[in-house]
Amino acid sequence: MNLKYTYSGITKTYNASKLATRPIITPSEVSYDRYKIPGRRGEIIGTYGTRSNAKVTFTLHNLSSTIADLTDDITFLRNIGGQLELSNYPDYYFWVVGMSVNSYTSKYDEYARAEITLEIYPFKFLKTKVIPANTVINAGGSFVFSLKTDKAEPIYKFTCVNESSTIAVNGRPFTVYQGADIIIDVMRKIATNEALVYGNYEDIMLDNGNCKVTAGAGVTLTIVDSREGFVV
Repeated sequence: MNLKYTYSGITKTYNASKLATRPIITPSEVSYDRYKIPGRRGEIIGTYGTRSNAKVTFTLHNLSSTIADLTDDITFLRNIGGQLELSNYPDYYFWVVGMSVNSYTSKYDEYARAEITLEIYPFKFLKTKVIPANTVINAGGSFVFSLKTDKAEPIYKFTCVNESSTIAVNGRPFTVYQGADIIIDVMRKIATNEALVYGNYEDIMLDNGNCKVTAGAGVTLTIVDSREGFVV
């Protein structure tokens, strides 16, 4: 089992430190508000849930006499925000959002170990996608495709030459205003200029199954990265 971690264009494969355990993925969980009403059978469960992050736990092993020899590897893993790749998930990558060291173990003159937990966004992203990177939809046009994945949270870029217009996914409109090369990150629910967008980010997620993305009059829309994949 190999552990490969990519961050800011730098990829590190562990050679000095080996994996002492196979990475264990703890799936995310969804929690809902629950309401108890006297005299009613069962609880009422809220419509909207909050999904927690998932976790990957593993132990690094170093044939060394001191814990200090693991420092470089641990420091590298602290660079959160990068991509994690595991050899038993060759078609996917994960997005790391947090890191902690759970424990250190050492045996003098033989080895040093550290148990690591990486907190990951609760999604495994496909490396090979149905929608090519930087797919352009011209003003007034549309792009039709079919996804066999869970709903995806893409990165869009748009240029709007009109005072205002819309983009839409399966008919769900999202208003955009005049501006050039504005990035919309659906996963992070942010835009490079929040004043130039209006709507629910959930409405422009890409649906499982047949999907149609439309660019309104005066809008050139680019699907920078579709972020296709599956919930973890």
